[in-house]
Amino acid sequence: MLSQNQLHVSLLYIVLLTGTKYGCGGGGCGACTVMVSRYDQLHNRVLHYTVNACLQPICTLHGAAVVTVESIGSTKTKLHPESISKAHGSQCGFCRNKPQPNMEDITEALGGNLCRCTGYRPIIDRFRTFCDVSNAFNPFPQNSWCVRFSLYSKQTCLLSTQTELTCRELCFRSLYQRMGKKHACGSLCFQGDRLKLISPVDLTNLLELKTEYPEAPVVVSNTTIGTNLLFLKGVHHPLIIYAGRVSDLRTVTWGKDGVSVGAVCTLSSLKEEMERAVREMEAERTRGYQALPQTLQCLAGKQIRNMAVNPITWEFVSAFRQAQRREFAFSIVNAGMKVVFKEGSNIVESLNIYYGGVGPTLVKVGRTCQKLVGRSWGEELLADACWLLEEEVELSDSAHRGKVEYQKTLTTSFFFKFYMQVLQELRERQFQQATGEAQYYDDMPPVQGELLVFKVTSTRAHIKIIREQQDLLPVFFTIEEAIQHQSFFNPKRKLGRGDVDKAFETVDQILEDEVYLRGQEHFYMETQGLIAMPKRENGELELFVASQHAAYTQESLWASITCHVRRLGGAFGGKVMKIASLSAITATAAVKTGRAVRCVLECGDDMLITSGRHPFLGKYKLFNGEGGPWMNHHLYIMEKALLHMDNGYRIPNLRGCGLVCKTYLPSYMPSLNIKSITMAFRGFGGQGLMVMESVLHEAAVKCGLPPQEVREINMYREEECYTHHKQLFSPRDMLRCWDECLDKAGYHHRLQAIQQFDTYNRWKKRGISAVPMKFGVGFSKGFYNQGAALVNIYKDGSVLVTHGGTEMGQGINTKALQISGCILKVPMSSNHIKETCMGNVPSAAPSAASFGTDAVGMAVKDACEKLMRRLKPVMENHPKYTWQQWVINKHPPDYNKLNTMMFCVNLHNGIAYNKLCSFPQIVEANCQKTKLTWCYIFQIEGVFVQGIGLYTIEELQFSPEGVLMTRGPFQYNIPALWDVHLLANAQNPHVIYMSKGIGDPLVFLASTIFFAIKEAVAAARRERGLGDSFPLSSPDTAERIRMACEDQFTKMAPSPKNGTFKPWSINI
Repeated sequence: MLSQNQLHVSLLYIVLLTGTKYGCGGGGCGACTVMVSRYDQLHNRVLHYTVNACLQPICTLHGAAVVTVESIGSTKTKLHPESISKAHGSQCGFCRNKPQPNMEDITEALGGNLCRCTGYRPIIDRFRTFCDVSNAFNPFPQNSWCVRFSLYSKQTCLLSTQTELTCRELCFRSLYQRMGKKHACGSLCFQGDRLKLISPVDLTNLLELKTEYPEAPVVVSNTTIGTNLLFLKGVHHPLIIYAGRVSDLRTVTWGKDGVSVGAVCTLSSLKEEMERAVREMEAERTRGYQALPQTLQCLAGKQIRNMAVNPITWEFVSAFRQAQRREFAFSIVNAGMKVVFKEGSNIVESLNIYYGGVGPTLVKVGRTCQKLVGRSWGEELLADACWLLEEEVELSDSAHRGKVEYQKTLTTSFFFKFYMQVLQELRERQFQQATGEAQYYDDMPPVQGELLVFKVTSTRAHIKIIREQQDLLPVFFTIEEAIQHQSFFNPKRKLGRGDVDKAFETVDQILEDEVYLRGQEHFYMETQGLIAMPKRENGELELFVASQHAAYTQESLWASITCHVRRLGGAFGGKVMKIASLSAITATAAVKTGRAVRCVLECGDDMLITSGRHPFLGKYKLFNGEGGPWMNHHLYIMEKALLHMDNGYRIPNLRGCGLVCKTYLPSYMPSLNIKSITMAFRGFGGQGLMVMESVLHEAAVKCGLPPQEVREINMYREEECYTHHKQLFSPRDMLRCWDECLDKAGYHHRLQAIQQFDTYNRWKKRGISAVPMKFGVGFSKGFYNQGAALVNIYKDGSVLVTHGGTEMGQGINTKALQISGCILKVPMSSNHIKETCMGNVPSAAPSAASFGTDAVGMAVKDACEKLMRRLKPVMENHPKYTWQQWVINKHPPDYNKLNTMMFCVNLHNGIAYNKLCSFPQIVEANCQKTKLTWCYIFQIEGVFVQGIGLYTIEELQFSPEGVLMTRGPFQYNIPALWDVHLLANAQNPHVIYMSKGIGDPLVFLASTIFFAIKEAVAAARRERGLGDSFPLSSPDTAERIRMACEDQFTKMAPSPKNGTFKPWSINI
């Protein structure tokens, strides 16, 4: 085995265990998690622990056993992960592979396992079946869906009995013990083609090796060296020393003066030791250890910054951490603080403050602590401490990862929080004294002689440089710079109704403002790629490709290619067009060499080339009409957003102008040219909705009215309404959703409670928001709104369904089988589906824009109805025959034509309206009558959580040279759990079995989080005498929220002047 091979390479390509997926390559997504078992001679026990297979070198597991998801069951034997399946916790299935979740803290375990499809709640709900939840906190209202149908209900119907949830016992203790003793003695050396790894067993041997090879890195978990070798150019280590087997470095020794921790002790074992010490040792000896487990828990992804109360009366220890998201993310700033007071007083005897994230190493604040010793713990000390910290903790304006003003604010804010916690405690003292069987393209075992595609640069120049000129054209990246240079694509789009110019001539009060919405990356777990396999005759070529639009891939190459798509590990619009260019490269290599060629992008490369949700600037102008706050405004928004810009509101005078900016960044938007190789994130065009809601929110502030009242006044109310693009629809269901949402959420009661809370809490504020939505699904190019299906009935009665859609977690295959089974009246056991193949269903439309199920489902329905009409004479002549007898016996002469293909074209410009409303914890969805209620519920949750990421934490960062900096799960943070209701008795005759099309629209509903945060910030600003109207860009990151509050701490960190420094990143 080559020493440079990581564990996942051996599992996937040598052992052919495909349940362990390769996602980010840096241990940040959890798709490659496996369990390792080995014998610990030091403590005479068998250790079971989880590792990231993408980082763990295979040779470091010498003498250990590796357990993957395949070992705990399959659909053919006993399915241990059936709880995930039955609770609908798996959609695309790419990330469901962790064999040993942490049952003590489920949410902490999920912090290291990202999922882009679900909303996490179905996964958490099902994991709770393994735990005692009788006394657990119930976060849901008594009448909520989650009480009636979840594990919190006393009348819950368990998805599986206890006997069904049994798992296979790991009875290999004696085997592990023999393996451990056999391989514990002596150093090991593994020699590969490019890398040599030495594994010593004692400290003396380790020191000798380090002396002999001083440049060789010492690794244990390989989390740093492994990622550097993978992602950093020019980094190569010919020799690595593995210290994981050195027993001297794995000990934890307690003494009178403290604890000594071995250098290779894992953070998990250190955390366990600290918790055990706090439980078992005398309180006097554990005063400094109580905050440490909480800090270590933060490193595992859980942000816990609460006070660690010490049993020693006058000592206080606390830890703080701020990151982009709560779970499994690098901290922006972290801190540890300890203060000791003189017995019975508030006089500081000693003070220690440490900061991380504000320098290359840990920063100890010495001068400030010395000046505060001997002083009383009061407001004067607080004020002086803040200024002293601001002076001592120096940050360059070009500091790594940017956010300089925010980091400066956090250093003082953390101390302020520590001060308040200690002050409160002092006052109290005064009074008291998912099976791995689903196959994806990269799971296909390599064929003999298979080649891999790698990017290389040419060694031969194609041109000669005669004269070099620099700065011929200005280089710019932002929308504002594009507007300044008048750099736009053509054509410019306009859409609206009424006479806006005339309306503006008759009013005096006009409000002008803008809202900035930043971009979002798809961040699917399975990166783009394909396998090209040439055939031996007629120049044929087969492509097994990860694409939402296999027909486009085939059109981009030639007709002799057959494209296959089994399923995708997430897509969200990012795998529609871009894969075509990779397919051309890979196919060319396959044809030229005559061998199979595999192309799999690394996560960082995938994020560099894929499209995403583009940055968006909305400028608006509005006025108030005499009859009430009717909004009349002029929006500068993009083409697709023009169709959505009215949302659920009837604006008498409305005009929108879509301008597509031309910058020097890769395109992050759907081009007007349908042959574009870019594609946006799901829900594209929803930015128009966001601009409209920002308009209404700002109008409410200016008018002094509640935002919900302004929204209700402007809603469509007539039984039949025309949109601004002249489409007829009925707002009846939208209004029903709105009323039921407010009622079930108890909106007005919660609003009063929040207002009362904000009155009595100065440093904590709450907000609430509800937003309606009307969203048109489908493509604006009408000919894309079509579906194709091929249905075959064989003589044994079995049915084979093939369609042009792509399964990527939305359940299109399941829905197609249910439709065919319902119409043909055959059981699911006789109903089968085949992978998407352009040889069976050519020229299929892309599965995108929340239209795939409607189009494909209608195609399957029409094909099955045609087949039933052909069988009708046989069925009428022999009514007592079974299905198999009708098919195999007396059949009409054209029975051989019982396979048919059908294209279904939407006759309504591809626009089918969803009417949904959202509360931060409640979503009321017009899901009408459907056979797949559970499927839609969990899709709604998953999409909503993606929207939470869009509006709160997901932030793309670019270098001043325009290079994307956020290229992986550690730099780009996605959300790491709430209630859904379905609107009863709602009908829509234009869709197949009341299909919902909820993939795209639900992203926008998460904007309720944005506006609720804005309300909370406004409450904080009002208390300081500041106005309710203030700029707040999306996403509402912790940085922007903190700086928008504008208090004495933010004033201590003024923004540097532009042009005086080179920033680490720029806002796009």
